[in-house]
Amino acid sequence: MLKKSTLPTFGRSRVGRTQGTAAETARQLNGQYLIPTKIHLLNPDTTDKIFNTYEPDLMGRTVFDSEIVRGKAEWVHVDPEDKPTTL
Repeated sequence: MLKKSTLPTFGRSRVGRTQGTAAETARQLNGQYLIPTKIHLLNPDTTDKIFNTYEPDLMGRTVFDSEIVRGKAEWVHVDPEDKPTTL
């Protein structure tokens, strides 16, 4: 018979870790709006969420915002069937 607690919880319940993982996944999924076929759906709230999720890997907010503007401008006039569907 196994002991009642065989997995370390590191101060959290397994449920808490599952919710944290789901929340992190949800934040990471916002990155899909950087795909050229979806960039037109990007709004300021989602832009903030993407920046906050990936901030440690980015050069700064000004550079990030400039790249978003550049990306939107680059793909706005391209036919949808010609836009890449992945990053």
